[in-house]
Amino acid sequence: MPSIADLEFQMGSVQRTVKLPNFLIVGAARSGTTSLYHYLKQHPHIYMSPVKETHFITAQFLGLPQKGPTERVRNTHIIQDFESYQKLFADVAGEQCIGEASADYLYYYKKAIPTIKKFLGECKIIITLRNPIERAFSSYMYLKRLGYEQLSFEDAIREEPRRLEMGYSYLWRLKSVGLYYKQVAAYLNSFKSVGVFFFDELQSQPAKIVADAYSFLGVDDTFRPKTNVTYNASGTPKNSVLFDFLTRENLFKKSLKPLVDRIFPEERRMHVIEKMKYALLKKTTMLPETRDKLVSFYRNDIERLQELLDKDLSHWLN
Repeated sequence: MPSIADLEFQMGSVQRTVKLPNFLIVGAARSGTTSLYHYLKQHPHIYMSPVKETHFITAQFLGLPQKGPTERVRNTHIIQDFESYQKLFADVAGEQCIGEASADYLYYYKKAIPTIKKFLGECKIIITLRNPIERAFSSYMYLKRLGYEQLSFEDAIREEPRRLEMGYSYLWRLKSVGLYYKQVAAYLNSFKSVGVFFFDELQSQPAKIVADAYSFLGVDDTFRPKTNVTYNASGTPKNSVLFDFLTRENLFKKSLKPLVDRIFPEERRMHVIEKMKYALLKKTTMLPETRDKLVSFYRNDIERLQELLDKDLSHWLN
């Protein structure tokens, strides 16, 4: 049975083949998916969806709107219908690889995988993983930075089961998102071509890891993108007013947008804004006793994961 990606659709009086992704960045959240999205987007033979985090696949089976303070904003950006999803790729102009990145596809793997198969068929899968302890804290700090989380990290962890029962989105599932073994195993068993990359390596040697990603996708791996920007970093803003101005939509920014668009290309503008945001953030750390508890929580899953991937992840347990 062909996937929807293989079918032709009648658009007005013109018959045309649907252009849809042939690869996906599926997560994990807070593990470098945004940075990798922008690095891949710079390659001349790769077309990335202009919307990062479409959530189209998970929108097909999640009850929307989901609950939780973030959902008032998030639900307005989710691409729910196929026609709108297809339009994201209307500007594909012969690029060899077409992709999108939605970090919840990994967590919701049970239903995401058959839905991907239905709409996209056999596509390449990119997974990025981060030490789950650091990932959990980064996710917490991200929610804290945006003003949605009022609890301490320890209390937020204790609240997770209740929030899960209430139907909060995956962003609030600080611990459970980091249980990677079953998520990764399911993708490895379901798709022929799965590439697994690691956040700490993307940070320490971005040029090499991005070249590896290019090679995995089958495009020229000698192309060198600009990798001197950290995207979507977490931390505590030193100046919350200025940080909110850079992060959130407001009338002043909207009024300046036409002028700014003419002067600065989008990617250049993103570089400047992300650098300013990064400079405004100060790093915080979790309590040692909290880290010890999370090491115990994740130990078995990490040991199974490193056996599955044949990769030493013992440093995650230090």
